[in-house]
Amino acid sequence: NRSSRNSSPIAALPRSHYPVTGTGGERHTVHDLAGSALQLLAVSAATGGEMTYSPPGAGEWATVIIVYLAFGYLLGSVPFGLLLTKAAGLGDIRNVGSGNIGATNVLRTGNKGLALATLLLDGIKGLAAVLIAGRIGARYGHAIDAELLAGLGAFFGHLFPMWLGFKGGKGVATYI
Repeated sequence: NRSSRNSSPIAALPRSHYPVTGTGGERHTVHDLAGSALQLLAVSAATGGEMTYSPPGAGEWATVIIVYLAFGYLLGSVPFGLLLTKAAGLGDIRNVGSGNIGATNVLRTGNKGLALATLLLDGIKGLAAVLIAGRIGARYGHAIDAELLAGLGAFFGHLFPMWLGFKGGKGVATYI
């Protein structure tokens, strides 16, 4: 690896999977945990402010897109409104009001606490998809892409859960 033989200050930085190319064409990596902003500044200063990101190849992008969309979809497709109302003995939420599985329809059962729990859990499943995918994606240099794809997957998972015949909620809490 060039960075280990390079005498630049970047060689002393911890490694990760964030490839950075300096002005002389040398490749370096930037640590993705605490202090990464300071390290990015150090890399920028050492390379004359010239940094480029090396994205995955075309075949790798297809895999990245499918994996993160599927991951988000699976988390987003958990029907908390249905699970909570059934657990509370209120029956199938799809037979009440609009027939959706979201918090607004759970509120129509008259149980405000259950509606709030549904709202929070629907929001948390979208947040969890984004945070987990971002953490995994950071290890491979595409955290933002992973977060966006997983968030989109979670949104569509809530709208069209395969477990419920692709008829879900409106996705407001999951989207936010």
